[in-house]
Amino acid sequence: MHKLIFVLLFSAVASIAAAAQGVFVSDSLEIPLRSGPTTEYRILAMLPSGTPLDVLEEAQDWSRVRTQSGQEGWVRKRDLSRELPGAKVIERLKRENDQLKATAEQATTRAKALEGKEQELSTMTREYTSLQGKAQDAADLGKKYDAVAARLKSMTAEKEALAAETRELRSGVRRQWFLTGAGVVGISWLAGFVMGRLQRKNKRSSLY
Repeated sequence: MHKLIFVLLFSAVASIAAAAQGVFVSDSLEIPLRSGPTTEYRILAMLPSGTPLDVLEEAQDWSRVRTQSGQEGWVRKRDLSRELPGAKVIERLKRENDQLKATAEQATTRAKALEGKEQELSTMTREYTSLQGKAQDAADLGKKYDAVAARLKSMTAEKEALAAETRELRSGVRRQWFLTGAGVVGISWLAGFVMGRLQRKNKRSSLY
């Protein structure tokens, strides 16, 4: 009965309920979450340092709070802090530092990969330029080949024409030699024939 009266009086003192405010369990290792605003009430849970809480109500040295999981109870005001405890700040900074290190490592890795890609691109550019030069050389060589091939074809035709003319000339010379030889033989025979007749005629004249 006395306990009930104490609770009613305690509630009357806290005439105005505080709006829900965000606080943290202070640097204490752990604090008890009780079912009422005195140490006589049973412990509902132990809250480690840095646990975020919402303040629902305040009464003298106690605050009624709610955890992120929705559990409600009473804790001492002196065990609460509106600032994140130093240990949690250090832990958070350490996590952020680790994240920054990981990000820096990723950036370094990507920078190295980009450098490798740039070197590969530079190599490919040089190879492309070299191939362009070779292609131009090949095109020029092809043009020279076509010109030489055309000249060779022309010279071959000229050679064949000259060979044909040579054969024709040789054939004409042989015919000329044949005709000349036949003419000489004919003239010689005709001269012998005439000379023979003249000799026979002279002989007859001397007999008369």
